[in-house]
Amino acid sequence: MKKLFVTDLDGTLLENHVSITEENLDYIKKLKDLKHCFAIATGRAYDHIEALQKQYNLDVDYYILLNGALILDKRGSVINHQTIPMSTIEAIVEEFYNDDWRIYFGTGFKSFKLNFEEGNLVNANNIVIEGIEEIKQENISMFAMNYKKEDTKYVDEMCKKINNKFGDKIIAYRNVSFIDIVPAGCSKGDGVDYIKEKERIPSENTFAIGDSWNDVSMFKSAQHSFTFKRAEKELQSKARYVVDTVAECIGKYILEDAS
Repeated sequence: MKKLFVTDLDGTLLENHVSITEENLDYIKKLKDLKHCFAIATGRAYDHIEALQKQYNLDVDYYILLNGALILDKRGSVINHQTIPMSTIEAIVEEFYNDDWRIYFGTGFKSFKLNFEEGNLVNANNIVIEGIEEIKQENISMFAMNYKKEDTKYVDEMCKKINNKFGDKIIAYRNVSFIDIVPAGCSKGDGVDYIKEKERIPSENTFAIGDSWNDVSMFKSAQHSFTFKRAEKELQSKARYVVDTVAECIGKYILEDAS
């Protein structure tokens, strides 16, 4: 019976934000050779993963992007695309932005960054802007706030404050030192639910793996949820299984590889 495997990208399938191991690639190929459904769920936009997909020749059936604000099929056709009101973006930036943060904006196909030194996003040519008034004609689906210092507790507190004040318009997810902000109602779990319904795959045949808090929604949508031994302990409690690699997840639990 057909199964659905959904993986987060950064810190999960993609190690150190730049590469996929040969072992992980090999098991994805085995999965696809058996005609199972493969999806990537990430906070990244399409312009951040297009080069990566071509580099590794990944046979991806669905892309759940911008934490669910943008969903594409394997041909790149748009299934769902939601945006954030510009007035909400301006209000959040005005209240929470300072020099300790880097700010990125994205439509899903074009990416912008508020004027600062080169950041740490990869595989995208970000357009530098001097102020958010320069993107008022764009349909922004996500913006990310990256805290320059190492203080996960502080980033988590700020994420909660943003949700408490603007939760009727947006939802903010903490992803280590990033706060990813997308339209209210968007989540990776919504994307997983869409694929399950579209492909007529029951929950018991759905598998999802991730390493951060924006992955919890898809843990709830997939009966078989996975995170890593290196993940935060509290996050581990949200997943059904704890593994070392994506390859282990696919081989041991999806393909039930006896080896």
